[in-house]
Amino acid sequence: MLNLMRKKTLKIHSFFGRIKKMKEKKIFQNCIGLLADIYAKEDNIEGKNTANFLLGADCSSINFTENHNSKSYSKIFNSYSSKEEHPLVQEVRKISHLLPWYQSDCEGRLDEELKKQMIMTELVGPNSIIHSSQYELGIYFQFPNVSYYSRRHPAEETFFTLSGKSFWKIEEKEEVERFVGDYIHHPSMASHSNRTSDEHLIACWRWSGDISLEGYKNFK
Repeated sequence: MLNLMRKKTLKIHSFFGRIKKMKEKKIFQNCIGLLADIYAKEDNIEGKNTANFLLGADCSSINFTENHNSKSYSKIFNSYSSKEEHPLVQEVRKISHLLPWYQSDCEGRLDEELKKQMIMTELVGPNSIIHSSQYELGIYFQFPNVSYYSRRHPAEETFFTLSGKSFWKIEEKEEVERFVGDYIHHPSMASHSNRTSDEHLIACWRWSGDISLEGYKNFK
């Protein structure tokens, strides 16, 4: 009798576990759909190509794995909000504890102190949740009152502001303040820097062109 009850309990847990995973995948698919919509509206052919790739991406075989970093970084991500936010932020919060968050030194570009001021999760790329050798795409978070110094890389890049605000400078142009709904585009090898003041920054980014780590390392 006890064995029968245990089997029934395991079946129930297994059933609800499958339902939970289905919901998580659905939320992730919603995130990918929102990202596709963002980059489809970008005034850039590579943005539209990225959107087309996202619309055709297969999310059915995705399996999420929780780890210590995912939980601790997701708490940071979820603790910041602003009055105006893109709907993608709300969707990401629902599964933030499952996403592969990390702090990167950007192939030696960042010192340890600056590294601690930013977290990110890569959703599309050569070694990401969705595989792609052509595009890299993810969610980026920067703490308030942080200056990210000038850098450049072979990949073409576009950030889209999802929450908070930031200040961006490209080449020798004047610094521009960016808000929710703004695109920040960096052509290949364009020098750019950014900073936050009293607010955080949550943005999505996309890379196209030379997205290799080798290309990144060559321009520290």
